[in-house]
Amino acid sequence: MVEDIEGYVDPGFEPVRDAFAALNEPGGALTITVDGEPVVDVWTARNWKSDSLVHVFSATKPIVALCVLRLVEAGKLALDDRVTTVWPEFGTKGKEATTVRQLLAHQAGVVAFAEPQPLELVLDWDRCVAQIANERPAWLPGAQHGESALLYGHLLGELVRRLDGRHFGTYFREEIAEPLQIDIHIGIGGEVAERVVDVEDTGGRWRAQMLDGASNLQHRALENPPGLLDTAVLNSESWRRAEIPGVNGHASARGLARLHGALADGGALDGIPLVGPELLNEMLRVQGEGVDQVFGGEVSYGLGMRLDGGPFESAEFGYGGIGGSIAFGNRSRRLSFAFVTRCLGGPERAMALERALLKLI
Repeated sequence: MVEDIEGYVDPGFEPVRDAFAALNEPGGALTITVDGEPVVDVWTARNWKSDSLVHVFSATKPIVALCVLRLVEAGKLALDDRVTTVWPEFGTKGKEATTVRQLLAHQAGVVAFAEPQPLELVLDWDRCVAQIANERPAWLPGAQHGESALLYGHLLGELVRRLDGRHFGTYFREEIAEPLQIDIHIGIGGEVAERVVDVEDTGGRWRAQMLDGASNLQHRALENPPGLLDTAVLNSESWRRAEIPGVNGHASARGLARLHGALADGGALDGIPLVGPELLNEMLRVQGEGVDQVFGGEVSYGLGMRLDGGPFESAEFGYGGIGGSIAFGNRSRRLSFAFVTRCLGGPERAMALERALLKLI
């Protein structure tokens, strides 16, 4: 099956390429870097090109945190400032004392809308953040943690907009993506849209799996408003054009690996810092651990990063998307790993790739 795979591997990493070929993916890519340099950069020959982009769900949550941390580093706010110092309207219904740190670490409790909302809400930034400001948190901010799946990007992206003046997608593109040549996009249009590969959910199995046994809170976090689990929505022009930074990033494996490789190597790319050492250490320090109140299971959160590794032994920090795409880094190994896929499913494929990698490093 190796003939169905294109790209490059360093000598000695052929077993990882073979493991990727064995997945028989209908479309996907894998990039692994060591010391910032690719040692594996492969993709499927079917339904994919060397520069293809795909919807990666929450795998782009760390870029939301990075943008806010850069503003912290610039002195425009502090981690323990109240959100209301930047966004006064947010201070309602028990959210008055919520801090920026709590937003970053998934401790704010603003994880789902209480009442049913239309898809149009999340496609309209102003309307969505106004609704978020009017919501009651699911728990006392700071008392627990749980992933704000759909709303994380709006919660933090609104701070970016109010402090900088630019919309989140523009800020990220102009301050990080373009200067550092990181192939990740929030809000897709123009020629970039031509590179996006549709996602697929064969027989609706992935959607059914995501909702099987879901609690009321988890169901609302994923399905209110509807669209996050609907491939017709995910593949639509309106969804791709919208800025929903917590869940609708479109990326290449190279872009995600480049970002996490920079963080694994001290936080800079080509001499240009993503974030300084002090805030990088804070980003990758455990802010809270225990049961995730939305999705269950024991997790550890830093600032915009999962730090528990989940089923991945070499993942010091990173984030996975519910569709199977994932990116992570490891500072002691100076390594990054990014797998992206158009076929929606669980983490098993990336786990198989990591097992092949661990035999070599």
